[in-house]
Amino acid sequence: MADKWPLANGNWSDSANWNGGTLPLAGDDVYLDGRTIVLDQDITVLSLRNTQRSGGTIGGSVSFSVNRVITANIFSRDSSLLTIPANTTLTVTGNIDTGSLNQYIFLMPNTGATLNIIGTISPNTTGAGGATVGGGSVISLTSSSTVNITGNLFGSWHGSSNRWLITQNAGTINIVGNATASPVATAQGAWIINLMNGNINITGTLTGGGSGRIDVYGIGNGNGTTSGIITINGTCAAGLSPAINLGTTNGGGSYARVIMNGNMVASSNGTQAICAPLLTIHPTSTQEHTYRVNNGGVPGVARTLYTGGQNLGQPGVENVRLGTVYGVSNEFTGVCAVPGEDSVLLGVPVDQGLGIVTITATDIRAALGLSSANLDTQLSGISNKTNQLTFTVANQVDANSLTGGLTQSQVRSAVGLSSANLDTQLATKPSLSQIEASTVLSKEATVVNRPTLTQIESSTVLAKSADITNLQNNSPTEAY
Repeated sequence: MADKWPLANGNWSDSANWNGGTLPLAGDDVYLDGRTIVLDQDITVLSLRNTQRSGGTIGGSVSFSVNRVITANIFSRDSSLLTIPANTTLTVTGNIDTGSLNQYIFLMPNTGATLNIIGTISPNTTGAGGATVGGGSVISLTSSSTVNITGNLFGSWHGSSNRWLITQNAGTINIVGNATASPVATAQGAWIINLMNGNINITGTLTGGGSGRIDVYGIGNGNGTTSGIITINGTCAAGLSPAINLGTTNGGGSYARVIMNGNMVASSNGTQAICAPLLTIHPTSTQEHTYRVNNGGVPGVARTLYTGGQNLGQPGVENVRLGTVYGVSNEFTGVCAVPGEDSVLLGVPVDQGLGIVTITATDIRAALGLSSANLDTQLSGISNKTNQLTFTVANQVDANSLTGGLTQSQVRSAVGLSSANLDTQLATKPSLSQIEASTVLSKEATVVNRPTLTQIESSTVLAKSADITNLQNNSPTEAY
């Protein structure tokens, strides 16, 4: 690592214009030494400074005319470092040290310019948020241009007024990170952003500051009137000062609108997170607003207000009766369908009672399609059909084994029923699946070459016997 500085105004790429006759390298600290250097290339160094080196001169700046990338930590004092031309983009990857700057580091007066900063912006002191002395201004945005900051911002500590990090008169500022006003500032105006006109979008936490003061804001307005939209996608938390305070219009000016897509948290002294006439919240996101109760004229314990949709221990919709609307804003509807007692088996708990449904023998017969409680009556047709069969070829089917057909008693015995009365047998209420699983001819395996009932009724046995002829329908006395 070495200290490098230019010998005169000129182009960065001119090695002869640098001390030692070589270009700065990635590990070097570059002091501008009061010179103006044209960035005719992208640069990568450890730091870029217009602070004073030992034996050098304070000040200096850089310029460019096309899109440029600077990879370096920035240290600037008492003079601006650069002005971004119209319709160009500057990307800075590194931390920005605000120091005790009396001038802005980046000037943006030209339309269509874009400044991308990837890094932390904080004072030249130890301790996040300016825990000791220091801090100045960083960006002046006065045109329809855009600033994109990815990283955290910490407000300036300063005993002098109006040392905000960013002054915005136009354009758009997008911050992805946390922005914290100084907790130790002793002068009004040590804000993150002084908004007069333009839009601000913050995705992260915005926190008010102050130490002995209540006017050290995250976002404020220095001239009493603002316009534009401030959108916070995160938490706004008050310190001694509000995170946002848009003040008064001093006789009828305009106000910027604040859109909150996150929580608002009051401080322990009762300071609200946002003081703004035009405040709206996101229509669907769940949010909390923490405030302080009155305790004899002083702030008491914290209490929280919730928007609809917050999970406050309420049951899920799948555990609430179908069609029941509930929640703090009636935002939930139950989807659990609960059957009535007349649809639940006797004695089974349901809802606030017990099921009352019973299954009778008649119910089972109806499920089986049996019109009579007498099983022999239902099975008589099977016996009649087997009696109609006469086989002429004994070596194909043992006719003697079929003599007399299947009696009702045999069929009942095959299914394990001792009584001809079906209701008597069903008194123990077998299940429908048990009854359907029973095979009427379960004992057919013990009868040699006897065809099954299914084969008989479907005439599969008859279809396979070439010697069985002249079948006459409904004529039990004729042979075939």
